[in-house]
Amino acid sequence: MLSRKLKAAKTLSQQEKFRWILGKWTEFAKEGNAYGEIFTNHELNRLSHGLMTEDLQAHEILQLLENESLSAKEIAQRLELSPAQVLNHIAALRRRILVDLKEVKQGSPHYMLHQKEEEKHNGC
Repeated sequence: MLSRKLKAAKTLSQQEKFRWILGKWTEFAKEGNAYGEIFTNHELNRLSHGLMTEDLQAHEILQLLENESLSAKEIAQRLELSPAQVLNHIAALRRRILVDLKEVKQGSPHYMLHQKEEEKHNGC
């Protein structure tokens, strides 16, 4: 579990969005955003914590789906999240075409990582 979280954190730290947030920290605290709103450190901490937590959870879901297809309930149990949280992440990941519905087993949708068309045809 720790190695999965560390891998997700490493992936997150390499993303442009994460670096952009950190790069704008001082600007938002001193000069404000495009509307001139200046943020307190507390507000910036809450914002960044929320964004990072959500992104970490999404990366953990992607890691779980690297090896097998899983239902939202199975993902929730493994990550100790609520099924509603997992479904929100799955919906967002599907909109970004990172996750696909693989099949429905016993009335429960199972998800997998998105495969490019050439991978589907090659059986990869």
